[in-house]
Amino acid sequence: INAKKAVSNLLGGVTIDHYVTLTMDAVGKLNDLVGGVTLTLMEDFTEFDPAMKKGAELTLNGDQALTYVRFRMTIGDGGNTGRMKRQEQYLSAFYTRLMEKNRESEDFLRQMLRSVSESVASDLSVNQLDQLGKILSACTLNPFRSLEGKTVRGEEYYEFYADQDALQKTVRDLFYMDWQRD
Repeated sequence: INAKKAVSNLLGGVTIDHYVTLTMDAVGKLNDLVGGVTLTLMEDFTEFDPAMKKGAELTLNGDQALTYVRFRMTIGDGGNTGRMKRQEQYLSAFYTRLMEKNRESEDFLRQMLRSVSESVASDLSVNQLDQLGKILSACTLNPFRSLEGKTVRGEEYYEFYADQDALQKTVRDLFYMDWQRD
């Protein structure tokens, strides 16, 4: 709920109707349910798994998938930007596998949701989540968009400051399609 409010505030008050969250513990299980996700590794993870060499094409198992999307401190530059790029890469490849499995069995999304239900939080009912799954299975995943801005080292953590002009343009582009006609 706090994240929903924070995103709405960041986006200038755009209403966030609903939320669905998954704990990181669900990543490995979801990965294995789709039969693994194949991608080319953007960073070296051999300290965790010798097979996870930078540049290797690998079908990740559940533990490898979680490692790939979670770790950052000893990976690459240690910042969040690299991890976010890996998460985008992983989510795109995961979505492709998910849609393949969904075409094989129209009940796949419902079964998958049931298998990770202990890791899901949402303000949607089970029926609404089922409807959302049906809608998503008919959608095409658009490319991810990152906000422009700068990351600086704060007192304890790295902090991101969005470029306000670019942020406003992104909000207009995503949520107010008719703005360019005015």
